[in-house]
Amino acid sequence: MGSLHSLAITIAAILLLNLIYLIVTASCGFAIIKRGYFLILEQSKYGKDNTFVTWEIFVRASTAGFGNISWNVDNYYVILIYAISFLLSVALFIYGLSISQGIVKGIIIGIFISHIIPVWSIAQVGRLDKLCRLAMKNTTETHKKNSRQVVPRDVILIQLCVQNLPNTACTRLVGVCAFLGVLRGWRLVPSKRRRLVPPTSG
Repeated sequence: MGSLHSLAITIAAILLLNLIYLIVTASCGFAIIKRGYFLILEQSKYGKDNTFVTWEIFVRASTAGFGNISWNVDNYYVILIYAISFLLSVALFIYGLSISQGIVKGIIIGIFISHIIPVWSIAQVGRLDKLCRLAMKNTTETHKKNSRQVVPRDVILIQLCVQNLPNTACTRLVGVCAFLGVLRGWRLVPSKRRRLVPPTSG
């Protein structure tokens, strides 16, 4: 009888350790995905070319013809670990319940019921991962749309020189254009000629 009582206490201790392990791993997984979610939402501040931002996008987007299942094959071990841990808890609970009595039995039941905490945490991890993928999709589409609408600064300034300012002051306008990065090295000409002349040697 005493040996069964000791065994029941041992089972309760293992069950408690397994519960703590599940809670810690689920919490760490949530924290990692939360960090990625923050970087994707705030990529306008860090820049889309930031290594941390591009990594968070890269790990969530299948490339080179991989499907979602194939691309996430390196994450399957987590599912296996969770499955083994929960099955172990169920087996320990059933066996511990059959050999325990009194307070020890109540402790085993309480620990097993507490497994609802890691179950809830894992569900939140999945929920946050979906939000992360949705944010990644939205920000990527917005970035592509904005990149198609961007007009180079030099083009804008040249258009101002040609269209928006009076022809009688074209010498001054040519001076503005002459300092653009794409036109640097050209010199001013009289307004009646209204064009740029490349610098001559000497």
